[in-house]
Amino acid sequence: MSGCQIKFDKTSGWIENPVLSNYDNLEKNLFFDTDSALYKTEKN
Repeated sequence: MSGCQIKFDKTSGWIENPVLSNYDNLEKNLFFDTDSALYKTEKN
């Protein structure tokens, strides 16, 4: 599974397309990419 693009405006962020098409085994399919620039920015 690949990631998804997050859209931003001045006060919010959102995802326009579904991240998952199948919610079975959600804990195995959904994770944070700790190498992403967004994750690293939020951790600082």
